[in-house]
Amino acid sequence: MGFTLEFAMRRRRRHSEHLTPSPSTSMREIFVNQDHARVGFYKSILDDAGIPNFVRNENANNITEMPSPLFFPALCVVHDEDYDRALEVLREIYYAPDSVSPDWQCPKCSEDVPGNFGSCWKCDTARIEPAEGTGSA
Repeated sequence: MGFTLEFAMRRRRRHSEHLTPSPSTSMREIFVNQDHARVGFYKSILDDAGIPNFVRNENANNITEMPSPLFFPALCVVHDEDYDRALEVLREIYYAPDSVSPDWQCPKCSEDVPGNFGSCWKCDTARIEPAEGTGSA
């Protein structure tokens, strides 16, 4: 059971109201979850957006026998002024609708590929999208 993005954002907002960080040295926690892969994914999204960030507690997964939110990996933005932009970027990903693309067959190796894959999982051939207007009406 992990924290949701909204829960982490609300928690941070509530706690940050009591802090007065210096703009030049401040950092803000933006997402907390016990799933290292999910935190790493969101980190890569912020990296691609050019927002300086880091993961706190990245290697703290075996400190206690019982899972504790105190030791969950926490994604933090380095500069307080990037916080709102980072939230916007992560919200776009977090609330993006699920892909409803149909499964497709690879034109190179004839492998059946799930609709949410952009390339064949077996031979890495890129998915070829049908040309506009060629589908059945």
